[in-house]
Amino acid sequence: MLQITPEFNGHLRGLKIFPDGTFELDVAPAHSSVREASVVFSGGDAKLPVINNRKEKRSFDLPQEHRGKPIHTLLPTHVISLGLGYYLKILNQALEKFGHKTSFART
Repeated sequence: MLQITPEFNGHLRGLKIFPDGTFELDVAPAHSSVREASVVFSGGDAKLPVINNRKEKRSFDLPQEHRGKPIHTLLPTHVISLGLGYYLKILNQALEKFGHKTSFART
């Protein structure tokens, strides 16, 4: 959740949020404001959900491994990386089968 100037009393004239998480505020505090203007990010990382199939009345727990490798974190970026690694392997096997000398490397 992103909170912009929580508990601040005054006018917010401008806000710039930079890619590194820093920010720049242009504010005019009211005389009664005891709080300084700030930007607060209080959130968690996205996580994979448990899949619930209501029609079949079944739940599918989160995977613990992928192709024999343990999943260390359930962050979507980690799981996507594992999936892309799988397709990279298939692509390289196809290139090898059809006699191509080059292959794609994982970076």
